[in-house]
Amino acid sequence: MNMIYRKYSFPIAQWEALKLALEVETTSLDATTHRAWNTEIVAAVADIGFICDELAAKEHGNMTCVAYSPGYAVDILWQGEPMAAFHDYVVWPAGLGVHIFSGWEGIYQADRALHI
Repeated sequence: MNMIYRKYSFPIAQWEALKLALEVETTSLDATTHRAWNTEIVAAVADIGFICDELAAKEHGNMTCVAYSPGYAVDILWQGEPMAAFHDYVVWPAGLGVHIFSGWEGIYQADRALHI
């Protein structure tokens, strides 16, 4: 199976709805249930959040974010083809973006070059 790395930017409500398709419910030995990534669909998910677009210096030289990106950032390493429902949210940031799965730098950059 060929893994595929994609970066996404979602409206937060859309991410909350779509991520349910990537999760499974599991029950631990103490009968507690929780949700986890379905490793048959995804190898890894980096739930990044809103990325800072603009920093500004505040008192004592500390930097603070004054403007965030409107989209909620998520990186996914898929076990095969990405789900079609995610297609409209793919982004190709310059360079590697703010996150990279270790060892996927070259693969991501080559794939990005094919898509932009």
